[in-house]
Amino acid sequence: MIAPRMPNVSPRRDIAACFARARRLSESGPARWVVIIAPDGALVKVPVPAPEAADPTLLRDARLALAPEGEPATGQVITAVNCTAGVQARARSFFRLLELMPNLSHLVGAACLGNVVVSFEGYPGDFPAGCAGADVLILDDGMVPFLQPDWAAVALRTLRQPRVLQFGRDGLLKRLTRLVEVERQGHSP
Repeated sequence: MIAPRMPNVSPRRDIAACFARARRLSESGPARWVVIIAPDGALVKVPVPAPEAADPTLLRDARLALAPEGEPATGQVITAVNCTAGVQARARSFFRLLELMPNLSHLVGAACLGNVVVSFEGYPGDFPAGCAGADVLILDDGMVPFLQPDWAAVALRTLRQPRVLQFGRDGLLKRLTRLVEVERQGHSP
């Protein structure tokens, strides 16, 4: 597993446009994709199997992780925060991507259930755009230290149905039910 880090992002990357394209691509046509927004704004597509071709345990685990209390598990827009540094060099191999994004199987399972799934690194200036229009936020716990200090306040204010899940690098996915809103000096949530 590769240690997470916040990559340098291109100053020319229009994150709102990237998310709009990535979300359309994730749900387009008969095939579904998990779409990863690279630091330079390129979109990397990870194929998602049709539900009937997917491993049933993958679907069961994804459904349980997304909806432990019976919440909707399909038709959701999901934003995931993962380490994306070097994603393009690893894009041809699912297993090489797993070294960078250990929760990729959960993301593929979520997309297989009929959800739109887009991942990016959570760069501070771009974080609000990632949450805008999304229902669920899935965080790689290794990336949390790199997020802006008020990420929870931004997520709670911006997500349509604030639901935040944290993927532990130990393989466990848990729902964060007690988020503390941290205000930036001079700003209020």
